[in-house]
Amino acid sequence: MNNKNVVYSQQIIGINREIVSCIMFHTFAVVEPWNNGGSPDFPRPIIPGGESGGPEDMVYDNLTLEDMLNVLGTGKASPGLVKALNRVSGGVHVPRDFKTLEKAVEWFAKYNDFIDISFTIVKDGATHEHAEGPLPTPEHKEQETADETKDDVIHPRITIPRKIVLAEGVHGSLNKRVNISSELTIVGDPNVPKKEIVVLGGIFIAREIEGCIHLKHMTIRQGILHGVLGLSSFTMEDILVKQCLINGVIASGISTRSKCHNVVVTDCGRSGVLAWDGATITLSGLENQMLVHNTCTRGGEYDYGLEVRGEYGATIQVVLPLTIQTVSKDNINQIHGIMNFSPDALDPEAADRIIELPVE
Repeated sequence: MNNKNVVYSQQIIGINREIVSCIMFHTFAVVEPWNNGGSPDFPRPIIPGGESGGPEDMVYDNLTLEDMLNVLGTGKASPGLVKALNRVSGGVHVPRDFKTLEKAVEWFAKYNDFIDISFTIVKDGATHEHAEGPLPTPEHKEQETADETKDDVIHPRITIPRKIVLAEGVHGSLNKRVNISSELTIVGDPNVPKKEIVVLGGIFIAREIEGCIHLKHMTIRQGILHGVLGLSSFTMEDILVKQCLINGVIASGISTRSKCHNVVVTDCGRSGVLAWDGATITLSGLENQMLVHNTCTRGGEYDYGLEVRGEYGATIQVVLPLTIQTVSKDNINQIHGIMNFSPDALDPEAADRIIELPVE
């Protein structure tokens, strides 16, 4: 492959997740000067958009992330396209960058072996050695030379965090839960009330996910089974879970740790919050904002607002100043197997300060 073809080739260069600071690179060409249609030896289609931007660049605001990457791989990019692509540096947006939450989750799952997903844009005429050669080790990354820093300017790099931002609206489906199989953060638009950002069908978190799944600022409604079922560690913050067929929130497995902060669970058919088979769920926040109420609507004898079940010593922990009584209210059955403790007991050496409460 000659150098000219290398400049316009699409590359995937990666390091396994086992190596610290893993990065995945897709290399695309950005051709200058703009709108010259390439060269006689390598003609390229003209993509709308001038060097100074303009109304023609607005078309990129309506393209999904995959559309923009396809354009970069096949045509000449304008500054407007590069500017539009830069928006994903704060996370991909649904439905702006992916039409559905499911599509966004599936896209990240394809890159499960990489912590960071980075796109290096190689400008025409620039040296290609940095993008083509081996990636720097973590040590070299910490001690970049002036030339390496300059090379990053020549080859601008866009890094996409493992984050999905949900816009106002209804996401998901009443017939299918959202399945998460790789490390991910899903947050609702902070400028929109969480009641206006709805995920239907529930969320399932698969086993053996490295890292942690983070969910924040949304309403999870009408889970076809459960609101959130986590078989790997996860956090929830500022979330309303309601109207789920069975349970509101479940954590399962001896290595699963869940932290729920200011999470309201209500109107679920069976238990509100359930720790199963060795999992630990920690509940914290403000009174009436960390709340499980009006659950067990199907009237099960063994269903509770807060429940521990299964083997291996599962635990639900309630952080003071909250108490079990302030968290679990107006459920058919309130509690089963709960532990209450002070925040300083989060220190493993302070285990003797944990106050275990009797269960009636």
